[in-house]
Amino acid sequence: MDYWNTDSGWSMGSSEPATASGGSVLAIVFGDSLNAGKALLASARQIADELGSSVSVALFDGDEAAGNELVKAGADSVYLIASQPDSLLSGFQYAVGKLMGEDLGGYAPNVIMLTSGQRGDALAGMLASNLAGTLVVGANALAVDYSDQSLIATQPVYGGAAIASWKLAGKPQVVTLRPGTASPIFDKNRSGKVETSSIVVPNGLLEISISKSDSPALTPELNHASVIVAGGRGAGAEGFKLIGELAALLGGVVGATKSAVRAGWAAPAQQIGMLGATVKPRLYIAAGISGTPEHLMGITEGATIVAINRDSRAPIFALADYGIVGDLHEALPAFIARLTKTQV
Repeated sequence: MDYWNTDSGWSMGSSEPATASGGSVLAIVFGDSLNAGKALLASARQIADELGSSVSVALFDGDEAAGNELVKAGADSVYLIASQPDSLLSGFQYAVGKLMGEDLGGYAPNVIMLTSGQRGDALAGMLASNLAGTLVVGANALAVDYSDQSLIATQPVYGGAAIASWKLAGKPQVVTLRPGTASPIFDKNRSGKVETSSIVVPNGLLEISISKSDSPALTPELNHASVIVAGGRGAGAEGFKLIGELAALLGGVVGATKSAVRAGWAAPAQQIGMLGATVKPRLYIAAGISGTPEHLMGITEGATIVAINRDSRAPIFALADYGIVGDLHEALPAFIARLTKTQV
């Protein structure tokens, strides 16, 4: 069911209301992923500037200080929205609809942007459906077609074997961007408004929820980590336990290849590569990773790469700064023992 703001008040219906353009961009940010939200705003700001429009942010579970950080990162307006502890995706969707109807004056923005991930992609799909918009999830680049001010999004397809370009028509144009697509900007001189919205996310609109993973060292800030210990097909479930232990000792986080995620040894949020996160660590330890182009595309230049693999011909060694030809189940315990002894 769709939620619309009408002249007689807030109502539900199945027909799309008439909307004025304004060309604005709405970014949806969650307080528990503020750094990812700042990176999202870098892209939102670029698109808004090309459209000659503004950037509004719906910030869920963030305070005024977080709102001011988002202003410095590119937002013109930030609306603080409180959610209930057990809010569901449909509740967030309801709140965004209310925001557009009340605080945004009833005008649907041209573009709605979210960070790609389990929560962002699912919410984007619901919004695009209920607002009769168009949708691209997991885009890795955006551009504007100046002939009609529509978005062009590029997206890896066929398991990363090709790149597709999609032109989004109509309004709103809903897109989720892969983490690491852009780096956050900061302008201490930027000013904007931060307002506490009276909208509260209700509970229990639909039985839709997101499961939580118990994977070691899981963090939504993978693309901002300075140290990453990643595992691939050669790690196995036991290897990922060692990877998690080493990551904790180094103050880093755990990453994974697509095959490791598919095997269930790591969560989707830990995937690095063309179809996962783009990371920029100072130190990247690749354990049991062969080094496919799809995975290596997720690691930016500048990282010191340490590769551990039993196959001396593995492609990862061609890019590694340091290499260990051997079993990770022997090498990682040695690292862990040395670090544990050093920290005692």
